Amino acid sequence: MPEFAIVDRPVLFPAACEACGGVTGRMLDTGAERPGFGGPGAGVHVYICLSCLRKGAVLAGYVKGERADELDAAADRLGDAEKERDEANDAATKLANELTKKQQELIVANAELERLRELEHQRMFRLEQLGGLVNEIVVGGNGS
Repeated sequence: MPEFAIVDRPVLFPAACEACGGVTGRMLDTGAERPGFGGPGAGVHVYICLSCLRKGAVLAGYVKGERADELDAAADRLGDAEKERDEANDAATKLANELTKKQQELIVANAELERLRELEHQRMFRLEQLGGLVNEIVVGGNGS
């Protein structure tokens, strides 16, 4: 038995609802193919749009019309929530990547800061040595 799935839009030929011919919106992908035109092996993938699926469920008595409306609305809300969740996850991933990049830049900046501090320390040491030499020259020159 084929595996059913709900897809955002049909993609395999004929990419349309088997019942009404609609080509847009979410559909039940039956996972099945029926013989088509074009000779052996030319199959037609079977999709059923959610509107036709709903009508069939009501007619078959699986769900009452009012309940089907509620379920449709709930499915729409769920789809919207899933889309928002996916967008939020994408945004969080983007922010995490930006944070990682900023952390790497901070590591590089801290390393540069440490290098400059060490350089300043070396220069101050040399300046103190020069000051000592100048003092020896001045004191030594006055005492002679």
